[in-house]
Amino acid sequence: MRSQPAEFYLLSPQPLTRLAAGDGLIGVLPVRVPDYLDRPQIVTRTGENTLDLNEFHRWAEPLRVNITAILVQNLSHLLQTDGIVNTSRNFGHPLRFQVGVDVQRFDGEPGGKVILSGRWSIVSDDGRQTIVGRGFSFYEQTQSETHEDYVAALSRTIAELSRVIAEELERVL
Repeated sequence: MRSQPAEFYLLSPQPLTRLAAGDGLIGVLPVRVPDYLDRPQIVTRTGENTLDLNEFHRWAEPLRVNITAILVQNLSHLLQTDGIVNTSRNFGHPLRFQVGVDVQRFDGEPGGKVILSGRWSIVSDDGRQTIVGRGFSFYEQTQSETHEDYVAALSRTIAELSRVIAEELERVL
């Protein structure tokens, strides 16, 4: 008997309304995710204290890498600039600010709500001074019980986080 083939998923940038352009290179630090999410399997909630790690629905790349890439794309679009860079790929270019995101929760129920929560900050170019930092929680309703809709809802939570960070970057630039 053949086992079910695995399906692979990526988060996607979302269509967002642009904000005013800013100036200066801004680095996005690699996003931190909790250990329970740092795995190939897509994690869903089955109860308040129980999780499902699905062997047949997997992330196509490490989740922290995918979230970082989507943040860079969303922020670049929102701020209408090519000056948003992934700091893990920045080859010595001076930065004006750095953006850090520490995810505490990024899961939910297929056919229900998903949540993205944690803490974000904008820090000085050298990382020594926090300009602004805040906690966040974003919820999105899935459109169906499919994993494709589940991942789309998670992508929408990253779009909301991106908008909040972009608005603050626009304020401090």
